[in-house]
Amino acid sequence: MLVNESFILADESLILVNESFILADESLILVNESFILADKSLILVNESFILADESFILADESFILVNESFILADESFILVNESFILADESLILVNKSLNSTPLLPCPLLPLLPPPLPHSQRMKIWQADFYRRPLQDASGQILWELLICDATRSFKYEATCLQSAANSNWVAAQLELAAGEKLPDVIQVFRPQSLSLIEAAGRNLSINIEPTRHTLALKQWLQEKQYPSALDKPPPAPLPENLWGEQWRFATLAASDVETRFSDRPIPILHIPEFLKPINLGLASTVPVPGVVIYGGRQSMRLARWLQQARPVALNYISGAPDGLVLEAGLVDRWIVATFEDSEVTTAAQTYEQRKQQSRGLHFLLVQPDDSGMTYSGFWLLRAED
Repeated sequence: MLVNESFILADESLILVNESFILADESLILVNESFILADKSLILVNESFILADESFILADESFILVNESFILADESFILVNESFILADESLILVNKSLNSTPLLPCPLLPLLPPPLPHSQRMKIWQADFYRRPLQDASGQILWELLICDATRSFKYEATCLQSAANSNWVAAQLELAAGEKLPDVIQVFRPQSLSLIEAAGRNLSINIEPTRHTLALKQWLQEKQYPSALDKPPPAPLPENLWGEQWRFATLAASDVETRFSDRPIPILHIPEFLKPINLGLASTVPVPGVVIYGGRQSMRLARWLQQARPVALNYISGAPDGLVLEAGLVDRWIVATFEDSEVTTAAQTYEQRKQQSRGLHFLLVQPDDSGMTYSGFWLLRAED
């Protein structure tokens, strides 16, 4: 049957109403590019997922009552279980004896947006600018700028005399390397390079990210036989106004690392994509070790300080006394705790052994107390060479 350019096949049938596919009676409905499953169902309306059970929902100017099967979406009124459909001034009664037409194919649209075209993706570089064991013909020391992306499919290098090593020269080289489109972010791991590249980035409106996670660049430096290890200062004690009340070692199954905290209101949550257990190839049952700090009234202050310090790894260091040292920023080191108790030392050794089993992945959790009701901050950590 053809009603107002609308195809209908009655009795648990496929309906096309003004380019909207509908399969009635506990069915899949596509209304103006919105998928709807009636009766205690999952709904995607204007790119919003909704699960409703006898509930009224207002989402993107769409009113929905699911269990009673009233749906209003994009100027279309639908009553599914009784099979009345009003769409674009066309009234249709389904589940009555109507003439049939051949079934039409029902294309299922993807629920996830397609990946952005390459031209629209964020352009991220890794860069190092430092004096090298190189000299020009007259014996003067040379500085070298190395730039690459995370896959090293893009590489750029240039050298200059030490007398010309300034932010203006770096900015000019960045423009030459970029061509038509400047990078969105440049990652820098070396403190001695940071100030010059930051100044060049300000001139060109490029964000500069200090980070140890520049694996591609460090591999390139290693191939060139350039040193990439950085001198680190001795660890400093944590400021007294940040001391927590207690701390302990803990473990989480790899499968729980992300799900345990993703749906909780945690003010500071740091779970980088590259550190998710699934992206490290960890089995779901592998124990991921960590440290929990009960900060009491200082809990939120400690979490904010850690956020600014940018934690990288939390390591057990044996000595007299033993301790936990936080690696943070590019080269910073902080003493989080010290201890002499043999049982704590044994637990710390187990903590380091589990880090080896979890491919270095571990965590730091800050919360006011051990009630498990509130959290201040959570970080996934892994040492960077």
